[in-house]
Order: sequence, then C-alpha cells, then structure tokens
Amino acid sequence: MSGTGKYLKERNPHIRVIGADIEGSILSGGAPGSWKVEGIGEDFVPSTLNAQVIDEWIRISDAESFFNARRVAREEGIMLGGSSGTALSAAFKYALRCTADDLIVVLCPDTGRNYLSKMYDDLWMAQNGFMDITPEKTTAGDLLVSLGREGKLIYLLPGDSLRRAADIFREHGISQLPVVEHGKMIGAVQEITIVQRLQKTYGPRGLVVIAPTQHYGYVAGGIDAPREIETRYMAAVFSHYYGGLGPVQVPVSEENFSNYGVSTTPTLVLIDSGGIVRLYNPGVLGWEQLSAAVAAVTRKN
Repeated sequence: MSGTGKYLKERNPHIRVIGADIEGSILSGGAPGSWKVEGIGEDFVPSTLNAQVIDEWIRISDAESFFNARRVAREEGIMLGGSSGTALSAAFKYALRCTADDLIVVLCPDTGRNYLSKMYDDLWMAQNGFMDITPEKTTAGDLLVSLGREGKLIYLLPGDSLRRAADIFREHGISQLPVVEHGKMIGAVQEITIVQRLQKTYGPRGLVVIAPTQHYGYVAGGIDAPREIETRYMAAVFSHYYGGLGPVQVPVSEENFSNYGVSTTPTLVLIDSGGIVRLYNPGVLGWEQLSAAVAAVTRKN
C-alpha cells in the first residue's frame, strides 16, 4: 500500500488511498485485540508503512469480511479470501459517500481456495459465532432465504420428464431437484440421473463415460496436501457423486494432471473413436442437445 499509494499520488494527486483494516489491528489506531481473518492486520506498526500516503482507514469486523467474501462467491462466482472480504467491505462503506462519477478500485489480496474448510464451511462459521444456524439445523426454507428465493422452491412433478429436469438444471444453475406430489417430497432427480440415462441409452453403441477429476490442493484443512491424500479425497468424492454410474473410467494419473491441468468449470467433452473432439462445452448442456450430439457421434462410429 505504501509503495503503490505513493506512485499513484505522484501520477494523480487527486487519488485517495483508503486502507482497510481489521478490528483488533493497531494499524488504524484502534484498540489491540484478536481477529479471525488471516493475512491482514498487525499488532505492531511496520517500519515500511508510509502512513502519509493513506488518506483514511476504515475498520472492518471479521463478520463483515467473511459475509461479503461469501456474498461475492455466491452472487458473482468469484472465490476470495477473508482479507479480500475486508477490502471489499471497506469499499462498500466508502462507496456510500461517492457519486456515480467516482471510480473505486479495490485490491483483493487473496484467493478463497485455502479457506474452504474455514470461512466457506458453514459449520466452521457457526462454531465461531458467525452464523446463527448450524448446518444440521438448516432447513430448505433457510437455504431459499439465503438465495433470495424465499417461498420459491423449484421442484418437479411425478409426470415431468428428464428433459424438463435437464432444462431446469441449465436455466437455474442447480444440480438436483426434489420431486413433489400433493405437497410432499417423494423423491429427487440429480444430474447423475441424466448421465445414467445417457449411459443406458448409448452404452450399447459404444459410449464410455469418463468422470471428471482434478487435484484440488486444499483437502488437508487449508494447506497443500500430498498427491496420495488428494487421490484418496478424489476417490471419496467420486464414490459420493458418481457411485450410481457403476463402472466408470476415472483418469487419475500424474501424466494427465501434468498435461491437462485442472478446471473449476464443469465441461462436457465428446470424443469419437478416432480421438477427435466432436463436442467441447464448458458449463451445463441440455438433454436434447447432449443426446443429439452423442447420437450423431455413435452413428458415425
């Protein structure tokens, strides 16, 4: 902040530099205390800090930091860490004083990948006093409220087709639906059900389903894990999400990860028997389009 702030003010003296500090840190002059957000705040003033370039400090609580980081992940699809949540919270507060012509640039210093077992874990949030309801006591109504869909449960009727389910998955960005009859849940449909249908329909024509896999790097409670631990973790994930598919090839190998890397976007890839990619679709694809693409390839084969 000291170096960047100094440089920016040399270029434009009208630029204001706002420091976001966590409650408990003494950098902004507050009373010392403890805090949960990692990688931010100090209990001493570093000699490298040039306070003259900082026009204002805005103090933010742990709760605000975690809430806004989770909010951005939920609403914008950007996974940030707690200190980024602190910076965003300060920006939101500062923006209340600004006009539509003002430009605000927020520096987000960390990613959220190392905090999946902490601030992105509802149980951890509840245990540390940041959520009123623990996961085991959370109801479908609580979930709908958090998604801004209070009283609007999306569901299927017993007579609905898998095609309709696939269309709803794609339209709303969800992966499972309850089946409701006379106001009571009688079952559920998941994306895995659609894959099962695909396998059953086109398996006899040579379709082979390969489950997606990737090494995550955060399965050991927020710190990078050895390959063998990650491989066991992936096996557990595969068993949970893809167990209903039966025998499915899973390309877990050092070579695959080195050659192809990883992706956080679900991607459908269709390869013919000659090894040519016939379909590459990041994101969800409806049953009608996917089925037609598979049918076209299996006819050629």
